[in-house]
Amino acid sequence: MDIEVLFLETSLDKSPKSTRSQINYLREFLRHYRVDVAARQVHSLTDLKYFLGWASSRPRCKVVHLVSHGSGTTSDAKLYLTDGTEVDLGKPEGRNVFKNLERKILFLSSCRVGNAEGILTDVLHVSKATAIFSYTKKMNDRECFLIESMFYHRYLTAQMARSTSQRVFDDVYRPLRDAIEKVFGTKGSRNWLVVDPWQETP
Repeated sequence: MDIEVLFLETSLDKSPKSTRSQINYLREFLRHYRVDVAARQVHSLTDLKYFLGWASSRPRCKVVHLVSHGSGTTSDAKLYLTDGTEVDLGKPEGRNVFKNLERKILFLSSCRVGNAEGILTDVLHVSKATAIFSYTKKMNDRECFLIESMFYHRYLTAQMARSTSQRVFDDVYRPLRDAIEKVFGTKGSRNWLVVDPWQETP
């Protein structure tokens, strides 16, 4: 399969001794789908901009996946990098960090950012991404590993000739939303993960 994934990860723990990371797991998991994974740790805004710029120039790169701490309400959404930098998606300079990601899926693995529906729509327009996935609640590592594995399985086995927003919604998000509800069995769990456009689900 001629697909690349750019996986970017901040340091989620303050201790430099921490082994908390998704990189090795994701590399091994996606190897079975014959996907090339470019995985890097990003600690500063300079790091983030550099690798997003790399992805924007790579037609083969179909998914940009960022793991970071985050926060979000209906009117506010922020990503937090290792060095303490806040990427405020509610401001133009924050949204512009993600510009020129045309025809790529942007997965923001950050707690609660998905609550900011209007802001994510603005990020979508600036980035020109096909779709943006993010979470509406505080997530733990176990939940993220499982949900993101299911996301890649759905996306990489959907056999989409072209990843239009509608196809991603129908063939990836809807089955994934239903799977989350079945796997976790928690009331409201189908709404843990959202996709923009179409935050409101039938």
